[in-house]
Amino acid sequence: MTDPGFRAMSVEEYLRTEEKSPVKREYAAGFVYPLHAQAGASRRHSAVAGHIFATLHPHARKQGCRLHLADMRLRMDEHNAFYYPDVMLVCDTETGSDLAETAPGLLVEILSPSTAQIDRVGKWAMYTALPSLQTYTDSA
Repeated sequence: MTDPGFRAMSVEEYLRTEEKSPVKREYAAGFVYPLHAQAGASRRHSAVAGHIFATLHPHARKQGCRLHLADMRLRMDEHNAFYYPDVMLVCDTETGSDLAETAPGLLVEILSPSTAQIDRVGKWAMYTALPSLQTYTDSA
């Protein structure tokens, strides 16, 4: 039996199957990575992300921005990738879709021992190349 986790697929197949998937999956360069393969969120991770979201929420609403907490995909066509940042702020009203944002101004990743290398190396390089991005932070 093959591992249902890390397998190659097209962007179209990823998007079609993500809707029906029982777990969130990230997509990078043709491969799908189930988020359950990484450590689940700890109480601390959840609290930090929640505090950041709660602090930003009233300001985002006042400015007409969209603020997402871990459940909205970030689509990066230039890197052939989709990720689920822990917190994402988007103030560009002309971009994105109901299924994925494309022009975040702020991205936050809460680090854990199992995700720190991926977040600090792979995702950092892709995130900081986004023309819209004004701030990226990772928090341990």
